[in-house]
Amino acid sequence: MGGGRSTVSHADRLLVCRDSRHLFRVVSRAQSIQVGSRRSPSVSVMPAIGHTQLVHPPQVGGCSSVEALLFEKPAQFERRAWLVWIPILATGSYYVLPDGLQRHLFVQFVPQLLSYLCLILWGASNDRVIERLGLATTQFLGGLQWGGLTGGGLGMWNLFIILAVVPWLGWDIDFLKETPHAQMPLWAMVPWTILMIACLVELNFRGFLLGRLAIVLQTCRWAHEENEQKANTRVVLAIGLSALIFAFDPFMVMTFRHLHWIAVWDGLIWGWIYMRTRNLYAVIIAHAVEVVGLYLGVRAVLV
Repeated sequence: MGGGRSTVSHADRLLVCRDSRHLFRVVSRAQSIQVGSRRSPSVSVMPAIGHTQLVHPPQVGGCSSVEALLFEKPAQFERRAWLVWIPILATGSYYVLPDGLQRHLFVQFVPQLLSYLCLILWGASNDRVIERLGLATTQFLGGLQWGGLTGGGLGMWNLFIILAVVPWLGWDIDFLKETPHAQMPLWAMVPWTILMIACLVELNFRGFLLGRLAIVLQTCRWAHEENEQKANTRVVLAIGLSALIFAFDPFMVMTFRHLHWIAVWDGLIWGWIYMRTRNLYAVIIAHAVEVVGLYLGVRAVLV
């Protein structure tokens, strides 16, 4: 700056990008930074998602610009990420309402409607929203691979649970014939309605809710510790909480009754994939492939 001399002493910075896993570690220790004749205190950078004071380049060591998005200051990383608490609190509040109110379809959709509204407000407050959500066009092919395999496997497993294990336990599955999904014509559900539902649900529960919840937990005051194990624990906490919110969505519970528990492990697996790949296409495709298999299998047996 202005011909001044800039030196950095006793500094060690390491940036690791492990293949396509989007797992990064940034360790920075600066005992003294001198710009001209002015000295600044030491700078520390947390080894956690979204924690860094490095300026992100468009490409670093083979990492894409989507991966570089993780390397920003917490305060600048995302604005209004706290909006994620609104649909979470709305979901919990639903269960303290009187039974009569809980049965109203509009009331059941209030948490999701609030979540989409918060998503819009959050998106209007940040740049590169498509990349932040994991919807960059370069991620689509990778999403097909992850989503196809995961969706097929989960579909077969959950079909076995619904058609074999649940009846063996003495629980009813005949109510599935009365769900809104079962009432729709086959040509309308497969694949168009299922794909639309998968896009909206994953945009909400993984893209917005899980993604922003992870940011909030990583950037809160008590999270500012250089401890990778604690950083990973916070990610696991975000995945677990988002899976529970997904499984206990009011419409999910009222429509699928005791089968809504299946959404817990679905949410955990999809959440893990999303946090590992930062690819929303992967979980959208996994969701759609699984539900197509479940819908056709259950329909063949019950209808």
